Amino acid sequence: MRYTNLLKTSSELTDLDIKQITNLFHLSFGTKPTHTSRDHFKWKYLDNPFGDSFHLLTKDRGELIASRAFWNVPVRTGYLQCVDTCVAPDYQGKGIFKETTLFALDSLKRTFYNAPNSSSLPQYIKYGWKINSIYKPKISFYRYVRSCVPELGLSDENEKLINWKFLYHPNFVYKYFIEDEFFYLCRMKKSIPIVLFKTKIDISKFTRIRKPLICATYNSFNGIGLEFSVLSHSVDNSGVALRVEPYFFDMF
Repeated sequence: MRYTNLLKTSSELTDLDIKQITNLFHLSFGTKPTHTSRDHFKWKYLDNPFGDSFHLLTKDRGELIASRAFWNVPVRTGYLQCVDTCVAPDYQGKGIFKETTLFALDSLKRTFYNAPNSSSLPQYIKYGWKINSIYKPKISFYRYVRSCVPELGLSDENEKLINWKFLYHPNFVYKYFIEDEFFYLCRMKKSIPIVLFKTKIDISKFTRIRKPLICATYNSFNGIGLEFSVLSHSVDNSGVALRVEPYFFDMF
Protein backbone atom coordinates (compact mmCIF):
# COMPACT_ATOMS: atom_id res chain seq x y z
CA MET A 1 0.00 0.00 0.00
CA ARG A 2 1.05 3.59 -0.50
CA TYR A 3 0.06 4.54 3.05
CA THR A 4 2.63 5.49 5.70
CA ASN A 5 2.24 4.34 9.30
CA LEU A 6 3.86 6.45 12.01
CA LEU A 7 3.88 5.42 15.69
CA LYS A 8 4.17 8.09 18.41
CA THR A 9 3.68 8.28 22.16
CA SER A 10 1.21 10.82 23.49
CA SER A 11 4.04 13.03 24.80
CA GLU A 12 5.58 13.07 21.31
CA LEU A 13 2.43 14.34 19.61
CA THR A 14 2.68 17.88 18.30
CA ASP A 15 -0.10 20.46 18.39
CA LEU A 16 -0.56 19.81 14.67
CA ASP A 17 -0.89 16.04 15.28
CA ILE A 18 -3.60 16.61 17.89
CA LYS A 19 -5.44 19.04 15.63
CA GLN A 20 -5.35 16.56 12.74
CA ILE A 21 -6.56 13.68 14.95
CA THR A 22 -9.49 15.64 16.39
CA ASN A 23 -10.36 16.98 12.93
CA LEU A 24 -10.36 13.41 11.58
CA PHE A 25 -12.76 12.28 14.31
CA HIS A 26 -14.95 15.29 13.59
CA LEU A 27 -14.99 14.35 9.90
CA SER A 28 -15.94 10.75 10.69
CA PHE A 29 -18.26 11.10 13.68
CA GLY A 30 -19.60 14.66 13.56
CA THR A 31 -19.47 16.94 16.58
CA LYS A 32 -19.48 14.29 19.31
CA PRO A 33 -17.46 16.07 22.06
CA THR A 34 -15.99 12.87 23.49
CA HIS A 35 -13.98 12.39 20.30
CA THR A 36 -13.59 15.76 18.66
CA SER A 37 -12.75 18.32 21.35
CA ARG A 38 -9.19 19.21 22.23
CA ASP A 39 -10.16 19.35 25.93
CA HIS A 40 -11.32 15.73 25.80
CA PHE A 41 -8.17 14.64 23.96
CA LYS A 42 -5.98 16.40 26.53
CA TRP A 43 -7.91 14.85 29.43
CA LYS A 44 -7.84 11.37 27.95
CA TYR A 45 -4.29 11.13 26.65
CA LEU A 46 -2.14 13.85 28.22
CA ASP A 47 -3.56 14.20 31.74
CA ASN A 48 -4.42 10.57 32.50
CA PRO A 49 -2.58 8.71 35.29
CA PHE A 50 -1.49 5.81 33.06
CA GLY A 51 1.50 7.53 31.45
CA ASP A 52 2.23 7.63 27.75
CA SER A 53 -0.19 5.98 25.36
CA PHE A 54 0.68 5.03 21.79
CA HIS A 55 -0.82 6.64 18.70
CA LEU A 56 -0.66 5.13 15.23
CA LEU A 57 -1.03 7.79 12.54
CA THR A 58 -1.67 6.57 8.99
CA LYS A 59 -1.09 9.06 6.19
CA ASP A 60 -1.62 9.18 2.45
CA ARG A 61 0.77 11.64 0.78
CA GLY A 62 1.07 13.58 4.05
CA GLU A 63 -2.67 13.66 4.81
CA LEU A 64 -3.88 11.91 8.00
CA ILE A 65 -6.40 9.28 6.94
CA ALA A 66 -6.52 7.00 10.01
CA SER A 67 -5.74 7.22 13.71
CA ARG A 68 -5.56 4.50 16.38
CA ALA A 69 -4.76 4.87 20.07
CA PHE A 70 -3.53 2.29 22.60
CA TRP A 71 -3.62 2.98 26.34
CA ASN A 72 -1.26 1.83 29.03
CA VAL A 73 -3.77 0.73 31.65
CA PRO A 74 -3.66 -0.47 35.27
CA VAL A 75 -4.55 -4.10 34.58
CA ARG A 76 -1.08 -5.58 34.16
CA THR A 77 2.32 -4.07 33.41
CA GLY A 78 3.02 -4.11 29.70
CA TYR A 79 -0.62 -4.40 28.63
CA LEU A 80 -2.22 -2.04 26.14
CA GLN A 81 -5.91 -1.39 25.52
CA CYS A 82 -7.16 -0.49 22.04
CA VAL A 83 -9.33 2.58 22.55
CA ASP A 84 -10.01 5.05 19.73
CA THR A 85 -9.97 4.05 16.06
CA CYS A 86 -10.92 6.34 13.19
CA VAL A 87 -10.62 6.01 9.41
CA ALA A 88 -11.52 8.87 7.06
CA PRO A 89 -14.81 8.20 5.23
CA ASP A 90 -13.19 8.15 1.77
CA TYR A 91 -10.71 5.48 2.91
CA GLN A 92 -13.07 3.08 4.64
CA GLY A 93 -13.40 -0.40 3.15
CA LYS A 94 -9.84 -0.36 1.77
CA GLY A 95 -8.17 -2.64 4.29
CA ILE A 96 -6.77 0.08 6.54
CA PHE A 97 -8.28 -1.45 9.69
CA LYS A 98 -6.49 -4.73 8.96
CA GLU A 99 -3.23 -3.02 8.04
CA THR A 100 -3.13 -0.85 11.17
CA THR A 101 -4.11 -3.73 13.46
CA LEU A 102 -1.32 -5.96 12.17
CA PHE A 103 1.16 -3.08 12.15
CA ALA A 104 0.44 -2.30 15.82
CA LEU A 105 0.75 -5.96 16.85
CA ASP A 106 4.06 -6.31 15.03
CA SER A 107 5.55 -2.97 16.11
CA LEU A 108 4.55 -2.80 19.78
CA LYS A 109 4.87 -6.52 20.61
CA ARG A 110 2.72 -6.16 23.72
CA THR A 111 -0.28 -8.00 25.08
CA PHE A 112 -3.35 -6.13 23.85
CA TYR A 113 -6.92 -6.24 25.02
CA ASN A 114 -10.03 -4.66 23.66
CA ALA A 115 -13.82 -4.46 23.89
CA PRO A 116 -14.80 -4.16 20.21
CA ASN A 117 -18.23 -3.46 18.80
CA SER A 118 -20.17 -6.06 16.84
CA SER A 119 -18.78 -4.78 13.51
CA SER A 120 -15.10 -5.14 14.36
CA LEU A 121 -15.36 -8.24 16.60
CA PRO A 122 -15.25 -10.76 13.69
CA GLN A 123 -12.18 -9.00 12.27
CA TYR A 124 -10.28 -9.19 15.56
CA ILE A 125 -11.10 -12.90 15.87
CA LYS A 126 -9.86 -13.39 12.30
CA TYR A 127 -6.52 -11.79 13.23
CA GLY A 128 -5.93 -14.20 16.12
CA TRP A 129 -7.48 -12.43 19.13
CA LYS A 130 -8.99 -14.55 21.90
CA ILE A 131 -12.28 -13.93 23.72
CA ASN A 132 -11.71 -13.69 27.48
CA SER A 133 -15.17 -12.64 28.64
CA ILE A 134 -18.61 -11.75 27.30
CA TYR A 135 -20.61 -9.10 29.13
CA LYS A 136 -24.33 -8.45 28.88
CA PRO A 137 -25.21 -5.12 30.48
CA LYS A 138 -28.62 -5.15 32.12
CA ILE A 139 -30.71 -2.43 33.75
CA SER A 140 -31.93 -3.21 37.25
CA PHE A 141 -34.29 -1.12 39.34
CA TYR A 142 -33.27 0.60 42.53
CA ARG A 143 -34.30 -2.18 44.90
CA TYR A 144 -31.84 -4.56 43.16
CA VAL A 145 -28.85 -2.22 43.19
CA ARG A 146 -27.44 -3.45 46.49
CA SER A 147 -27.23 -7.05 45.29
CA CYS A 148 -26.09 -6.37 41.72
CA VAL A 149 -23.58 -3.53 41.78
CA PRO A 150 -19.95 -4.50 42.53
CA GLU A 151 -18.11 -3.10 45.54
CA LEU A 152 -14.84 -1.27 44.91
CA GLY A 153 -12.16 -1.05 47.58
CA LEU A 154 -10.35 2.24 47.07
CA SER A 155 -6.59 2.68 47.48
CA ASP A 156 -4.36 5.69 46.84
CA GLU A 157 -3.88 4.44 43.27
CA ASN A 158 -7.63 4.00 42.80
CA GLU A 159 -8.27 7.50 44.12
CA LYS A 160 -5.89 9.02 41.59
CA LEU A 161 -7.58 7.11 38.76
CA ILE A 162 -11.12 7.85 39.93
CA ASN A 163 -10.35 11.52 40.56
CA TRP A 164 -9.12 11.85 36.98
CA LYS A 165 -11.97 9.85 35.47
CA PHE A 166 -14.95 11.23 37.35
CA LEU A 167 -14.14 14.64 38.83
CA TYR A 168 -12.07 16.04 35.96
CA HIS A 169 -13.97 14.56 33.03
CA PRO A 170 -14.52 17.43 30.55
CA ASN A 171 -17.89 16.18 29.24
CA PHE A 172 -19.70 13.95 31.74
CA VAL A 173 -21.15 14.77 35.14
CA TYR A 174 -21.22 11.97 37.70
CA LYS A 175 -23.59 11.69 40.67
CA TYR A 176 -23.71 9.67 43.84
CA PHE A 177 -26.18 8.61 46.46
CA ILE A 178 -25.85 7.04 49.91
CA GLU A 179 -27.65 3.89 51.01
CA ASP A 180 -26.88 2.32 54.39
CA GLU A 181 -23.08 2.44 54.77
CA PHE A 182 -22.33 2.54 51.03
CA PHE A 183 -21.70 5.35 48.56
CA TYR A 184 -22.94 4.56 45.02
CA LEU A 185 -21.39 6.31 42.01
CA CYS A 186 -23.61 6.94 38.95
CA ARG A 187 -23.33 8.34 35.47
CA MET A 188 -26.31 9.69 33.55
CA LYS A 189 -27.14 7.98 30.24
CA LYS A 190 -30.27 9.18 28.45
CA SER A 191 -31.69 10.55 31.73
CA ILE A 192 -31.09 7.23 33.53
CA PRO A 193 -28.44 7.07 36.26
CA ILE A 194 -26.25 4.01 35.73
CA VAL A 195 -24.58 2.82 38.92
CA LEU A 196 -20.93 1.97 38.25
CA PHE A 197 -19.84 0.75 41.68
CA LYS A 198 -20.36 1.07 45.41
CA THR A 199 -17.79 1.73 48.11
CA LYS A 200 -17.61 2.46 51.82
CA ILE A 201 -15.21 5.35 51.14
CA ASP A 202 -16.73 8.85 50.88
CA ILE A 203 -16.78 9.53 47.13
CA SER A 204 -18.54 12.89 47.30
CA LYS A 205 -15.24 14.57 46.39
CA PHE A 206 -15.24 12.69 43.06
CA THR A 207 -18.59 14.11 41.92
CA ARG A 208 -20.19 17.46 41.12
CA ILE A 209 -23.89 16.71 41.64
CA ARG A 210 -25.48 14.66 44.37
CA LYS A 211 -28.36 12.27 44.77
CA PRO A 212 -30.34 10.85 41.81
CA LEU A 213 -33.95 9.73 42.30
CA ILE A 214 -33.89 6.52 40.25
CA CYS A 215 -30.97 4.14 39.93
CA ALA A 216 -29.88 1.46 37.53
CA THR A 217 -26.83 -0.71 37.27
CA TYR A 218 -24.72 -2.66 34.83
CA ASN A 219 -24.14 -6.26 35.84
CA SER A 220 -22.92 -9.44 34.22
CA PHE A 221 -26.09 -11.49 34.66
CA ASN A 222 -28.34 -12.34 31.72
CA GLY A 223 -29.28 -9.08 30.08
CA ILE A 224 -31.06 -7.65 27.08
CA GLY A 225 -29.81 -5.64 24.13
CA LEU A 226 -26.16 -4.70 24.21
CA GLU A 227 -23.50 -7.38 24.52
CA PHE A 228 -19.76 -6.88 24.28
CA SER A 229 -16.73 -9.15 24.44
CA VAL A 230 -13.37 -8.55 26.08
CA LEU A 231 -10.61 -9.78 23.78
CA SER A 232 -6.86 -10.18 24.15
CA HIS A 233 -3.94 -10.77 21.84
CA SER A 234 -0.54 -11.69 23.25
CA VAL A 235 2.85 -12.01 21.60
CA ASP A 236 2.64 -15.83 21.74
CA ASN A 237 -1.01 -15.73 20.55
CA SER A 238 -2.33 -17.29 23.76
CA GLY A 239 -5.48 -16.35 25.64
CA VAL A 240 -4.93 -14.07 28.63
CA ALA A 241 -7.26 -13.92 31.62
CA LEU A 242 -8.04 -10.36 32.66
CA ARG A 243 -9.76 -8.86 35.66
CA VAL A 244 -12.01 -6.08 34.40
CA GLU A 245 -13.06 -3.36 36.81
CA PRO A 246 -16.77 -2.46 36.42
CA TYR A 247 -16.03 1.18 35.65
CA PHE A 248 -13.09 0.54 33.37
CA PHE A 249 -14.92 0.29 30.03
CA ASP A 250 -16.92 3.38 30.83
CA MET A 251 -13.92 5.65 30.17
CA PHE A 252 -15.42 7.57 27.29
